[in-house]
Amino acid sequence: MARVEYNTILTVILEDDEAGGLFVSSDDLPGLVLSGKDKGAIATAIAPAIRALFEHRGFENVNVRHITPLDQVFKRESPRNLDVNVQHSSHGIKHEQFVVEAAAVDV
Repeated sequence: MARVEYNTILTVILEDDEAGGLFVSSDDLPGLVLSGKDKGAIATAIAPAIRALFEHRGFENVNVRHITPLDQVFKRESPRNLDVNVQHSSHGIKHEQFVVEAAAVDV
């Protein structure tokens, strides 16, 4: 099968915890959860963790880049959103699709 190139934008949430540490998660990438007292170490681990999750799912040539520099993100109030650009490729991998059902939605 031919290699297919993808570009994905994920939103990662950085939230200060009560003990002074940092909690990181993403609704866009199930399984991305980082937590610890050293905010710098946790923030530095975001891109490698995203890369590892994509590679675990079979993607290749994974390149993760923060759209906004982390020092600017940390100037915002908690919780903070960090948009991340993920470039990756695959050889015919079946992609996961997520469906969210709601009982009722007010429009």
